[in-house]
Amino acid sequence: DALRFDPLISPLNASEALIARLPPLYLCAAGLDPLLCDTVNFAKRLDEAGVLYDVNIHEGVHHGFMQITQRLSEARRAYDLVMEFYDSLGHQ
Repeated sequence: DALRFDPLISPLNASEALIARLPPLYLCAAGLDPLLCDTVNFAKRLDEAGVLYDVNIHEGVHHGFMQITQRLSEARRAYDLVMEFYDSLGHQ
């Protein structure tokens, strides 16, 4: 039970000081994901800590949707957005 509060397992439990030390992050979530609220709440924490981040919520898809790239155009779009963020950091 104690591990579920460990910030290495659940970053939402990290202190603001720890969150502020994070590198730029890209958050990707499915609109039909039961964990969506965790992504939204973590984005708020990143914003409050001044961490550079981007978040995209892909409506109409479920958790794990990015594993269906051959059949799901939204999964391919999600990967494109990840690469756009990465490229925006100057890593080309």
